[in-house]
Amino acid sequence: YNTPARLKFLKTDSTELSHICQIVTQQALARPDISFKLTHGQRSLIHLPVTNDYFPRLVSLFGLDFSRSLIPMDISQASLLQATGFISPPSFQHSSRRYQYIYLNNRFVRSKIIQQCLSDAYNTYLPKEKYPAVFLFITMDPTLVDCNAHPAKIEVRLRREKEIYSFLLEGLRKTLWDQNKKGVGLPKMSIPSDYTTTELKATHGSLKKIESLSPTGKNGDRKAAPQTLPQTFPGQLLPSSSFNWQDPWIAI
Repeated sequence: YNTPARLKFLKTDSTELSHICQIVTQQALARPDISFKLTHGQRSLIHLPVTNDYFPRLVSLFGLDFSRSLIPMDISQASLLQATGFISPPSFQHSSRRYQYIYLNNRFVRSKIIQQCLSDAYNTYLPKEKYPAVFLFITMDPTLVDCNAHPAKIEVRLRREKEIYSFLLEGLRKTLWDQNKKGVGLPKMSIPSDYTTTELKATHGSLKKIESLSPTGKNGDRKAAPQTLPQTFPGQLLPSSSFNWQDPWIAI
């Protein structure tokens, strides 16, 4: 509702739209068996058909080149948890956790113990303050999960933390090590198309697209370069560089 109390805290149209795109992406990754469509004015931003697997949904959202460079992961321990998904090779690095999507029983969550596990698994591959891309879908007994750590219900606490940490860390390290031995899945990997929204203007339902940022070069510098967007997303705005993944606190 356009009440004064709500309007006071709204950002620009493009910033609010990027937040909406992020939330839709979070939900769409968890449920590939459901079709999602997002429109802005007369323009279709997201149109995802039903699929029976996570990978086609990743391709639709982040592009084929990015998705096929990810490393599949599938580990399970009957009495503890099952984890399946995709992780990036060590050749990929990003300055934030923007490309880390962790799901627990089909809910997008943040967990300090899981984030620490990811950092420790990649600590010999990536420099400090650089992060991998992770799309991890974890299933475990709901009684082991406390969803009341924060009012937004995004951050969770886990029981049997030491066991979960040890099991996930071993699975991540083994996946990376096995892939490294094979020499497969470790090409130079580019980040998905990333359009800045600081200069993106929403006017009468039309959006002006500006330059995108390419992945880091050999010397670690970022260069402006045109990007090819997935055909599923004409004028994709997601992920948005103006969106701070680490502190969204937006209720799902």
